[in-house]
Amino acid sequence: MPSLFEELSNELFMEIFEYINSYDLYSIFNDLNARLQNVVRYMPVYINCLNVRKFRFDHYMNIIIPSITTQIVSIQLSNRDTPGQIDSFFSSFSLKNFVRLKSLTLIKVTSNETMNKILMNLSFVKHLSYLSIIDSGFIANDIHENMCKIIFVDRYFKYLTYCQLSYYKLPSTITTSIPTCNIKQLTIRLNYFNDLVSLLDRCPQIQKLTAAIPYKAFITENEEIISIYPVTSLRYMKLDLGYHILFNKFELLCEKLPNIKYLSCSALGLSFTDGERWQNLIMTCFPSLFEFDLLFEVGYTSSSAIDITNIIKKFQTQFWLDRNKYFICDYRDQRMLALYSTPYNKTVTAPLMNIYETTSSVMMIYDKVEKLFLKFSTTRHLNTQRIYPNVSTLILLNEDDKGEISTIPFPSSPFVSDIGKIIVWENIRNLSYLCYNYELMVDIMKYATNITSLDLCVDYFKNMLSDNICPLFINIKRLELVDGRFEMNTIEKLSKLFPQLEHLTIDIENNYELYTILPLLVANIRNMSYLSIEIHSNTRSRDQIEYWLRSNILFINFSIEFNEFRLRLWSK
Repeated sequence: MPSLFEELSNELFMEIFEYINSYDLYSIFNDLNARLQNVVRYMPVYINCLNVRKFRFDHYMNIIIPSITTQIVSIQLSNRDTPGQIDSFFSSFSLKNFVRLKSLTLIKVTSNETMNKILMNLSFVKHLSYLSIIDSGFIANDIHENMCKIIFVDRYFKYLTYCQLSYYKLPSTITTSIPTCNIKQLTIRLNYFNDLVSLLDRCPQIQKLTAAIPYKAFITENEEIISIYPVTSLRYMKLDLGYHILFNKFELLCEKLPNIKYLSCSALGLSFTDGERWQNLIMTCFPSLFEFDLLFEVGYTSSSAIDITNIIKKFQTQFWLDRNKYFICDYRDQRMLALYSTPYNKTVTAPLMNIYETTSSVMMIYDKVEKLFLKFSTTRHLNTQRIYPNVSTLILLNEDDKGEISTIPFPSSPFVSDIGKIIVWENIRNLSYLCYNYELMVDIMKYATNITSLDLCVDYFKNMLSDNICPLFINIKRLELVDGRFEMNTIEKLSKLFPQLEHLTIDIENNYELYTILPLLVANIRNMSYLSIEIHSNTRSRDQIEYWLRSNILFINFSIEFNEFRLRLWSK
């Protein structure tokens, strides 16, 4: 007799199945009966392998994907905490097999060979509308250039409207800027401002741009800006500019962007802190501007002091008041400042906490901030007029008055009390504790009971001897030990203090220690799914260690990524 469940219509099944991830859908319903199998086989499939255990990925690879390549519309892969995942996937499958693929996300491609495989077949994915390839800094420049050529020059992707890349550079043989792509939303990281200008020429339909051009010491750029045609489609622009970008180049770009409605600009150059120039720029270039936020940070760029009074005065004119735009300037010693509009819209902040003077005396709520850096010393007090209610990542370190790391201990109680006034303890999930104060760390762990990720100095870990602190770390699943070398005699303590540990990152002195430390870690940390070991000196050849890793039965269930200075393992 059929159950009531089987009397549901196919349409209702399909609606229900949309709320079930592809892994569970195929694991539960694909072999239940012929009717449900047909319904499942009609559904579009979204493959998400981000942060999965290796057994789940292997099940995808060996059981699910081979029979449904024509149904897959989205693939997400990462080597970040799952080393070898992307390489394994493209060793078994080619992109040309996924004829319905519309979305592709690749995080931390580390192999030139694998990236070449991807690029060789990327042009076959004719329906691709979303492409994200990020955090792939180890790939050779010529391969990156070929990737950019395929995306921005060759006419392969008729439907590609969203693109996210952590690198942009075209081959030097390409000198013309012919509009060729249909991208409407672009998130990208560049080295040169002129690359941004030429990129806009190639994307005539772009509507939303997020671009970072961070400062790099080896970068030098011609001060002249290349010519650009007006980009009338662009409505949203968010820029993060390094020290090497001057305001006059930014002005020349803005002259060609007449329809901007939202502007966000973060810059590190002193030239960007001129309120009069900003007023003229907005009035002449952005007649349709509806919303904007600005953040400028300047630190010790010259021997002369910064005129804080004059800077803030130019952002307090009637022009800014009419637009309800108010600015705060935090500064120190007249040579370091952070000037920003309110409300503060960044998700990360490292304020000049308890070392600064400020132009604001009222209480401010920074509800967009998710990651907060706080600095402590014996001579400073925390500013409790600034509230960060949604912070989930807290990074604590202590410095002396010159900005150097200080090892002088300081009392815990006033700082714990003040921290509790500016954050919500229950919201903290990630703690990076780099202070030299054991008492403060213990007190913070008592209040922030939902922490699952912890960065900790090795010396503090070694000194954790008291049994009464063990319950404080019972929920920790990710641990990174920094500022020191991990030693074999601390492994038992590690497993006792962190019984739920899944992700571990450590440093060791030399690769010879792998032979003793690695087997003990694998044997003692039962729940471990990811292990990263940085090696500071070599006493054994890479071939010797690779042979030992591959032939040792202890590591048979691990995917292994190894070079001379870093070993990463991903476990089933």
